[in-house]
Amino acid sequence: MKQIILFSIITFFCFSCSSPSERNNGKISNSQKSSEIKKAFSFNQCTRGEIALPLNDGGYIIAGYTLDKMIIEHDTDVVFDKRRGMILRVDSNLEKKWVYINDRDFNNEISSIIKTSDTTLACFYVNYDKKKKTLNTMTMLTINMEGKLTGEKQVKMTDYNQYTNDGAVLAADGSIILFGQCNTHEPKTDYHFAIHKINLKGKILKERIIKIPNELAIESHLINSPDSTLYFAGATMNFKSIKLMKMNTKLETIWEQTILDGFNPKLKSISSDEFIFTYKKNDKDLASSQLILINKEGKTIWQTKKDGYLPSYITKEQNGNFSMLSLTLSSATGTSVMVSNISEKGVITTKK
Repeated sequence: MKQIILFSIITFFCFSCSSPSERNNGKISNSQKSSEIKKAFSFNQCTRGEIALPLNDGGYIIAGYTLDKMIIEHDTDVVFDKRRGMILRVDSNLEKKWVYINDRDFNNEISSIIKTSDTTLACFYVNYDKKKKTLNTMTMLTINMEGKLTGEKQVKMTDYNQYTNDGAVLAADGSIILFGQCNTHEPKTDYHFAIHKINLKGKILKERIIKIPNELAIESHLINSPDSTLYFAGATMNFKSIKLMKMNTKLETIWEQTILDGFNPKLKSISSDEFIFTYKKNDKDLASSQLILINKEGKTIWQTKKDGYLPSYITKEQNGNFSMLSLTLSSATGTSVMVSNISEKGVITTKK
């Protein structure tokens, strides 16, 4: 069974396929540590959380999808039937407050979600047009903090056959920045990154197409910085290079650079002056990850290698060091969380 594990600094919880007996056993046992809370939820045969959005009250908004049924064909092929977008709100103790299941379109999942105000969420999913056989239009659902649908808007992202949404951020000017990639389903075509700036009503204000010459785009990440700028990283399909860029809110390039032999890029804003860029390097040591601290001019402060998976959470402490959480998998011990310190000079020390 697949699991997604979502982290905050002192709590983590998982969503997975679970039986009714597992779902009803939501109480925390006395043997659990006070710094650890686990809850499992499932609203159909299988439920998967993809996004965790922290709230001011200590709770979370979780988004992903839920399945009516999961069909196994030819012993190994899994067919997901009637996938519905799922949005769940839990309090600081991970108790369910409400859940919204999207019955408006089958076979969709919430790919990105942002809080546009203290009372409103903007939730996005790519919907399939059966007549045109395309996945190039996103649906924007507006939901209040009580889980009630208050608005719906269709946003056509591209004229290509398919748009894949990788996420969304709220820009400093109050607009929403959506990022992902486009393709035509045909071989040897121009898969490119697409960044769209839309207003809170779903109107496209600005579009930016990013191409890496002679390469096909596959995965991207974008964050906003406290200085009101945007950082973007996009990797190629053959894992050979990553485009790293800084842009203003008009989607204009401030600087850009290319990272060779990398894929699965992730970005984490640390301050107005620096951010951390992580990725997997395409070499013989696939069990390690690269971490780079970069300043706002694009210059590397330090670079280090981390064993295991990419970090799921990074924060900067008051003493100038960094704390990092990452997921590890072992056939002997199962899934675990590794907590590490990173010094100001990029030296990693594992705590537990």
